[in-house]
Amino acid sequence: RLDRSAVARPDTSTHLNDLLSAQVLIEWQPSPETQPNRYILAFSHHVLFDYAVECLLFRGDSEKVVRRLADDPDLVMVIRPSLVLHFTYLWNVTPDRRDFWNLVFKVIQSQRIPEVGKIIGPAVAAELARTMEDLEALCAALEDANETRRHAAEQALRHLVGALLARASDEIRLIGPRAGPWCSLLERISRNLHTAVAYPVRTLLTTLCEHPEDLTPEQRIAAGQTARRLLEFAWSQTPRDAWLVAHALQGVCRTFESDSEASRALIQRCLEPSHLSQFGFEEMPWLAREVKRLISLDPDLVEEIYRAAFGHREESEEPTLIGPGRILPLISNRRQDYDMALYELAETFPEFLNATPENATRALIHVMEAYVAQRHSPAPGEGEEESFYFNGYQAVIRTDYSHIWDEGSTYRSDEPLKMLDAFQKFLEELAARPDEREKLQTIVRAIVSENRLAVLWRRLLLVGARFPDTLGQEILPLAWALPILKSIDTTVPAGEYLKAVFPNLEHHSRAKVEQAILSIPDAVPDDRRRAAERTRDQLLGCLPLGAVVTDEARHRLEELIRVNAVPPNKPSMRFSEVWSKPYGEEEYLKDEGVPVEAEPNRKIRELERPVKEFADKHLNTVPSLEEVNAILPALRELHTALVRANTDGVHPKQADYAWGNLVVACARIARAEGLSCEQDPGAFVKKVLLEASRCPEPQPDPQSDAQFDESPSWGRATRTEAAQGLIVLARHAYCATSDVLKAIQRLSKDPVPAVRFQIVSNLNTLYRTAPDLMWELIEHICQEEQSRSVLQGLLTGPLRRLGGVEPDRIAGLVKVIFDRVTEGPGSARVRELCVRIFSGLYIWRDQALSRERVLEIVSNPATHAAEAHHVLTTLREPLTHGPVDPPDPEADSVRQRALDLLQRLLHSTRESLQKLEARYSGTHFNNWSPDDQETAKSLWRLIDSIGSEIYFASGAYDAKDRATRGVSGEVSPQSRRFYEEAGTILDELTKVPIPRVTHHLLETLEYFIPVDPRGVFLRIHQVIMSAQKGGYQYESLAANLIVRIIERYLAEHRELLQQDVECRKALIEILDVFVDAGWPSARKLTYRLEEIFR
Repeated sequence: RLDRSAVARPDTSTHLNDLLSAQVLIEWQPSPETQPNRYILAFSHHVLFDYAVECLLFRGDSEKVVRRLADDPDLVMVIRPSLVLHFTYLWNVTPDRRDFWNLVFKVIQSQRIPEVGKIIGPAVAAELARTMEDLEALCAALEDANETRRHAAEQALRHLVGALLARASDEIRLIGPRAGPWCSLLERISRNLHTAVAYPVRTLLTTLCEHPEDLTPEQRIAAGQTARRLLEFAWSQTPRDAWLVAHALQGVCRTFESDSEASRALIQRCLEPSHLSQFGFEEMPWLAREVKRLISLDPDLVEEIYRAAFGHREESEEPTLIGPGRILPLISNRRQDYDMALYELAETFPEFLNATPENATRALIHVMEAYVAQRHSPAPGEGEEESFYFNGYQAVIRTDYSHIWDEGSTYRSDEPLKMLDAFQKFLEELAARPDEREKLQTIVRAIVSENRLAVLWRRLLLVGARFPDTLGQEILPLAWALPILKSIDTTVPAGEYLKAVFPNLEHHSRAKVEQAILSIPDAVPDDRRRAAERTRDQLLGCLPLGAVVTDEARHRLEELIRVNAVPPNKPSMRFSEVWSKPYGEEEYLKDEGVPVEAEPNRKIRELERPVKEFADKHLNTVPSLEEVNAILPALRELHTALVRANTDGVHPKQADYAWGNLVVACARIARAEGLSCEQDPGAFVKKVLLEASRCPEPQPDPQSDAQFDESPSWGRATRTEAAQGLIVLARHAYCATSDVLKAIQRLSKDPVPAVRFQIVSNLNTLYRTAPDLMWELIEHICQEEQSRSVLQGLLTGPLRRLGGVEPDRIAGLVKVIFDRVTEGPGSARVRELCVRIFSGLYIWRDQALSRERVLEIVSNPATHAAEAHHVLTTLREPLTHGPVDPPDPEADSVRQRALDLLQRLLHSTRESLQKLEARYSGTHFNNWSPDDQETAKSLWRLIDSIGSEIYFASGAYDAKDRATRGVSGEVSPQSRRFYEEAGTILDELTKVPIPRVTHHLLETLEYFIPVDPRGVFLRIHQVIMSAQKGGYQYESLAANLIVRIIERYLAEHRELLQQDVECRKALIEILDVFVDAGWPSARKLTYRLEEIFR
């Protein structure tokens, strides 16, 4: 719009009236309801404005266009439609589109034009190109000797591919009869592959091959040539790019029929043993996913794939990344990756069977050969192999012990057995249909000619038994094959098969079966004759007596029936189901050699029962005095019995077990409120616990005591339970008597660390009843205790709980431990607990010594990496502590200390990393010293954790969680305050190029858009500029998030982008980064930039 007076002059009035009459210009009307304003003029439609700008600003010399765009980068947003019109105009100037491509290259070569401006020309080409002639100038430039022009062409190709992907299916058809020349373009470019063009070729090829069934024959030939060239190129590259290889391999499979011979040769290279060993874990999963398509095209090749895949066993546990993402990296390993390929092949196997049964059967035979060799290989000399004749062909059976592993569910999830099950199901389906006899014969021939394993003969026999009239007739020679009948793996299935087919056999065939069965004992060595005779009788028992034709077989079977000695047709050795019953006191003592049925022992267990039930009931609850008084008689009776246990003949181990239950029950009672040891039940409990504190069990054991520091745990022991009860009992004023306190003091120095742990971890119970002793013991333990687990008990119990009432004293004691314990099993956990206490005392109490220690740690994270992590974990809650309105000065101080710690830690960590990077400037990370590599990793992890703490403390995570549940809400007052107070931290994090940190920070900033739209947008810009170093722009999560944020600004804060030059510049630079990274969603967004001004 413009004021009419600016153009209404005597010399222009005629032209102005003509434009108004033709309705090119109109008088501006703010809305349909208002009258036109005759003093303001506007174009009647945007396209007229766009066309006018194109004619006035861009027609003529191409250098003028480049200068205009370079001098005013905003133009690529403001008048983008005019640029589109100008490129469209140039496209139609000459048939070879040379003027068009020359301008595209010049724009790309300019360092001052934003990337979002450089994509406009290639986007127009994507829309208008119809033949290869339209793209010949681009192809020629890609091979130009002039490096500058060639590089510009490479950029143009990348943007052309990006435009095609951005508009594919919506506006541009990539494949099919009405598609542009895109397959031909790839074929032309792939004749001279190099890195700069290989990746855009890969990207477009992958998209073109998503639906290979839609390719025309010509397109398939071109895409196939491209895929094969790309695969050979990818294999030749050093270092290897597994993703480039994978997508090229996928392309070869999806264009296989374009040149079957050449494609097969490449895929066979993948199957070579040396290649599989090196790269099978990367390539085989991709190849396995394409097998379905290859079945109908080349079943022989598919058979080879199955053989090779299952013939190789990947043993390496070397970690691998699932996908290229670094924001949420998922870790697998080589073995798991390869096993996924085998899973995919097993899932596809039924389709392979249906399509080409003979190939699939041969593949299965070799898969099972490999499986048995890898998982069930017989010991040397045990894999007996015998041959027999099957309709004139020699067949073989080898013992593989499948009668063990092919039964039950133990191995059913193994992929080869899943394939074997699918094979059996397929056989059953064929056998159920008389018209499928030819397929059955083909499968049987394949097994006869190639199989050696007993397991496949087993499965044939099992299906033959179920379908005696179809498959049963095709495998009749097995009925009298002696090796089949006597093999430990096939005897039982053979018996079931004979039950089904024998009655209907002709006389001479039945005679052959009977003679073969009768000859079994003579076919084995003498030491196995007895077992062979049982096998003979077992199989004879499968024959109906009335159908037996030979005298010898009939007489033997009659004798077996007469004496009821026909063996069942079951394996001679069976693995019965595992069974179990509860393993309690009686079972334990019996295993320990205690005569549990002896009357004295039985009586003690009877007295124990109510005591144990009471103790179990109150494992996690405090008994009332009423409950205590109710159980007291049972306690007394058991105690009395135990006192005279030796006299009564109670076994010592039975007595010890009962003492344990009595002491546990008394320890539970010690927790009861209002207990007094001046009278029962307190007096009784005290007496029992003091007696038990002298019990010899547990005994010191150097080995288990050393393990206690690595994983503190203890078993049932009377003195341990007594220590636990006494320290709790002493919290009652009338129970903290001198004898109890002396016992506590003695037990605190017990030779067994598990006993000491019970006392030390609960010393704070003496705070009111025996404070002098409590502090004496605590100080002694801090200075002298060697067990790291006992020290952990002291830190998590008394020292943590007493910090609030005696902060200075506790800080000094923690310092003693922290300075003394620096290494050894359990030391890391001890130091962690010390740091947590220091952090808490500083943040919440501003304790001086703790402040000194914590600031030292956060100022030197390179030397205190573990401790710095521990400080960080204490900060989340205090970062947002305190009310907003009205403010609380004390709470504000706590929060400010937490924020200050976080800011110091972030700054010093970044500074430490920068020093390391400066020291190794120009040196690849893998060539750093191992120690410095570990230091750098620790510092990166620390910054990552800081980013996570900011994300969670800000409220962004909670808001995201609510959004997933469909609950919306405003930014809370606490979060608003956090944004204001944590500004310095946010600004420092914007400079960190770690993808996970970047992503969490952007999600945090997105949450704060309503609080500070301009400040947040400029911070987002800074984040993206810094994050390029870490490759953040190549993450799909990153592209999705940035596009979402920018779309939000276009919808909610358009005026900011209209009026703020700095924000507009930031927008262009952000989009440049993601457009340059190749994201179609970012490219699509650039097509809408003119909306800002319309």
